[in-house]
Amino acid sequence: MEKIMSQRKRFTNEFKLEAINLVIEQNRKVTEVSASLGIGKSTLQKWLRQYRLEQQGITPKKAKALTEEQREIQTLHKQVQQLKLERDILKKASGSAGSGQSERIQMIKVLAGRKRTKKLSKSHLCKLLKIPRSTYYAGLKSKVINLEEIELNALIKQVFNQSNGSAGARTISHIISKNGIKLTRYKAGKLMKKLGLVSRQYRHKYKHRDKAHQVHRNAINRDFSPKAPNQVWSGDVTYIRIKGGWCYFAVVLDLFSRKVVGFNVSDSPDSQLTSQAIKSAYAQRNSPKGVIFHSDQGTHYSSREFTKSLENCYMQPSMSRRGNCWDNAPTERFFRSFKTEWMPKNGYESQEQAEQAIHNYIFSYYDTVRPHSHNNYLTPAEKEWEFYQKGW
Repeated sequence: MEKIMSQRKRFTNEFKLEAINLVIEQNRKVTEVSASLGIGKSTLQKWLRQYRLEQQGITPKKAKALTEEQREIQTLHKQVQQLKLERDILKKASGSAGSGQSERIQMIKVLAGRKRTKKLSKSHLCKLLKIPRSTYYAGLKSKVINLEEIELNALIKQVFNQSNGSAGARTISHIISKNGIKLTRYKAGKLMKKLGLVSRQYRHKYKHRDKAHQVHRNAINRDFSPKAPNQVWSGDVTYIRIKGGWCYFAVVLDLFSRKVVGFNVSDSPDSQLTSQAIKSAYAQRNSPKGVIFHSDQGTHYSSREFTKSLENCYMQPSMSRRGNCWDNAPTERFFRSFKTEWMPKNGYESQEQAEQAIHNYIFSYYDTVRPHSHNNYLTPAEKEWEFYQKGW
């Protein structure tokens, strides 16, 4: 009897639509139709609710569509989901460091056991990854390849490329570990060597400073760790090679987080260059008062024009001792990072191209992606976010 009742609960779409038609088109009562067809009243009401939803273009989740239009949509949706799944598999296969036959065999084995991909048969996966079935089954008996390492290799390549080829093992290990994937510096270095990835960092040559016009006392004395944002900023100017000459890049850092809060690029290393950089920082940081601004003794910082800009921004000037680059080490280090991590060895085609590259480095990488040892390997943006989350 239980078996008969179980069989009676399985109704075809045609049967359901006929029952719905009796209620909607012939205006018969639900109680009457359910009794005449031998189905429960609640069952018929459920079909009616689903039918009305489908008329609005909605099919309840996990329900089999009643109408032909919604069945076609469900079929197309399944096809799209399968195509997306296949695309993701192919993308992962092409992005992996190892894309040989043994790696693809191991990938099929792992994918066949995963919840998201086990709906694809092993035969389908073999066809997708261009591995004969006989080769797949024979390959299962050979040495097992670590799929996690293959995926890790792909992540390392992605981070390395995002850094413009500048990130070393330490930087890569911190970026990947922040995303919940454990990766030591040693292992990152080992995998980078295996992948042939070499950080392009070359030796930096420090330049000599011009004579100062007006010297201010050193108010920070190498204390580069203020307790909060907008207490101490530092600035410097460097040269950028472009086709046919040079352009000049002035930067303003907040020493709390090492975040770039202002910059300017010009064809002349004068006071207007540095004044525009400090004005942009002042505006970008919502006009803070009482900031100490530390720089070297270059004429672009010791001039009357720049001193006036600091006064207008309610800032206190501070200067390094002459000829001592370590008195402004964080800003020197920033320029070194930019030139070794981002700037082509031969410079840029134009000032406009250089300015765009600087913008990309600051906003797409340095401030938001690149971990900083001073911040316990948080990015500058994360360091400030953490500070304000604590309610300081």
